[in-house]
Amino acid sequence: MPRQISALTVSRDTLNPLLNTGILKKRLADIEYYNNLHGAKYTNWPYFFMKKHANYMWRYKYNLAVKGFAAYMVFREVQQYRNLSEKTLMTIQQSGNGMVMIGVNSAIFGTICMLL
Repeated sequence: MPRQISALTVSRDTLNPLLNTGILKKRLADIEYYNNLHGAKYTNWPYFFMKKHANYMWRYKYNLAVKGFAAYMVFREVQQYRNLSEKTLMTIQQSGNGMVMIGVNSAIFGTICMLL
């Protein structure tokens, strides 16, 4: 049987410890139900995501550092080629040399990624 809610009934309900414990238990049961619906990993996914990737980065820090340096070398060659082509009029030999260096560094990067 639903009751009408007014300011007096709300204050009376808040002062009733038996009614409050019932409401509190229901709220806690609902919270637990939704938390356990998909498991703790689903509920607290940022924590588990960061923990997993931090462990991975800590375990493979040297491999990732070497791969990062190789990727930087490729990026550096591409930027050097783009800067040179914007600032100067490159000959075919200079353009080919720049492309060969980009290709060599990309091959080194690919090889490092496959080996590590």
